[in-house]
Amino acid sequence: RMQKRAGFGAFCSSSSGCIGCSECGGDGGGGVACGTEACVCEYTTDDLLRFLRARGGNVEAAVELCRAERAWRAKYSPSPDTPRAPLADPALTVDVEALRALLASEKAVVGGADRNGNGSIFVKAALHDKRELGERRVTLHTQLGVILVERALRVSRSGQLVLVMDMRGFGWRQADLAVARRIVFLLSTAYPERLAACYLLDAWLPFRAFWAALSQLIDARSREKVHFVGSVRHIFEGEASEKTTGDSALQAATISAIPAHFDPGA
Repeated sequence: RMQKRAGFGAFCSSSSGCIGCSECGGDGGGGVACGTEACVCEYTTDDLLRFLRARGGNVEAAVELCRAERAWRAKYSPSPDTPRAPLADPALTVDVEALRALLASEKAVVGGADRNGNGSIFVKAALHDKRELGERRVTLHTQLGVILVERALRVSRSGQLVLVMDMRGFGWRQADLAVARRIVFLLSTAYPERLAACYLLDAWLPFRAFWAALSQLIDARSREKVHFVGSVRHIFEGEASEKTTGDSALQAATISAIPAHFDPGA
């Protein structure tokens, strides 16, 4: 139905199972995207199912999300290893040195895969300061987010990832709604249905007030993936806790997935 509603052609003969579209003659260009903004030749059946799940089975909304993701990817051309300037908009340049400094700060790092095969990203909220980097802050953190998600998906065997955020030390300097909104956009539009779960560690006041505002920007399906937990140990050893929700999901993680600088006993 998505193919028909979007005007796509039949499946092409490539091994990747790409979907042809009216922009490239319906054959997907032999498995390679034709390069037009409307083309979705590189998408597999699993990709299209992700878009459908993200939009609750609504075909029209899933098609629009598919187009939005395709347009975003064509514009930003994300690479997991080498930061590079976007192809379509020369004005959105990459400050390579600043981005390297963000990566070196280890405020956010990629861990291993959990027992469900999900890749993992670990974030230390206390290392963020919204007063730093000036007007480049949102753009740089967007690029950082793309690099981390792409790397985590390379580790992932399931095609999804888990996000673990240590909220200890969260205060006014960390209450960065602009960056938070951009990350929500990345996970909802650029990487729909890639997030398996998000764990917020020791997320007490004042984060709860910040969450009250941020949660309004997140759809109900995604909010159900957010779990407030008491410690890293409760996640990676699966211990019971009154402050832990989503216990079955928490059991899926393993100690080996934790980066070395993340203390599992904290």
